[in-house]
Amino acid sequence: MEKLLAAVYDFYLPEDMREIAAHISADELWRPDENGLDIMHHAILSGHTSAVSLFIELTSVLKKESSISVGYLHMACLLGREIVAGLICDCPDVGLTLGSESFVWPSFDVIRNYMKRSKRLQLKAEQLDALEKVYYRVQTHKNSEPPLQALDVAAMAGHIGCVDAVLNSRIAQESAKQSSYLERALHLGSLHAFRRCLL
Repeated sequence: MEKLLAAVYDFYLPEDMREIAAHISADELWRPDENGLDIMHHAILSGHTSAVSLFIELTSVLKKESSISVGYLHMACLLGREIVAGLICDCPDVGLTLGSESFVWPSFDVIRNYMKRSKRLQLKAEQLDALEKVYYRVQTHKNSEPPLQALDVAAMAGHIGCVDAVLNSRIAQESAKQSSYLERALHLGSLHAFRRCLL
């Protein structure tokens, strides 16, 4: 499993990661580590979009319907990974909701350390400081009723690209027949996204 994690953070090609994953059992592949993060979380943290696509494909093949929505969309929206958010939202075989489930976030130090491990992410101290502020802002709302949706996280983080990806997703369009972002955000119950769309 460590070899696959290294491949994710070192930005191996998808076919090389697929070969490594073929030698790992499904249970081991999707087993969370000591921080509660599985292989998909690591792909999102690393910023390796091709790895996310590969794991969505493997998830679909394995019919791991419960796995894809467990905090993945929340994490992508927190980190501003709009392409990843779009991929997750539009995954056709996974029974994904917009993510109002509760997600136990790892500590920010864990997130920072994994992001620093990525070969392609060259984050400056100011960027990490800004992300940390957003992380703690989201944390202050984590026990709110109703729970924060991934859409709320994107809006609170100021990642309008992620708000756009979620509101344009097949799921949002099917559940909220309204055509405007403002109407969809209201229908989905995200006042944070509604306010962000007004800006």
